Amino acid sequence: MRKLILVAALCAAGYYYYQHDRQARLLAATEIVAATETVAAEPSAPISLSRSKPAVQSFSCQGKTRCNEMTSCDEATFYLQNCPGTKIDGDGDGIPCERTLCGG
Repeated sequence: MRKLILVAALCAAGYYYYQHDRQARLLAATEIVAATETVAAEPSAPISLSRSKPAVQSFSCQGKTRCNEMTSCDEATFYLQNCPGTKIDGDGDGIPCERTLCGG
């Protein structure tokens, strides 16, 4: 009977430790996420883009699939990111129409 009580006490102590440790790790992880979000929300330096984008420009998927059908690099980028079936990124690097519109 003593062995059973000892085993039960050890199990209870282990369970208590596990729960306490888990809550402490969860709290630490929450604090890390909050700190990361604060840093991400306040960038230290302004982000500069290599290509200037027009202030207001809207495109829509109209069945264009090749570079010679596009009018600008911005339009080609829109099609690559949003429209299925395009054939404008031959090397698969995420930059459309590198030889014509977006090269350089």
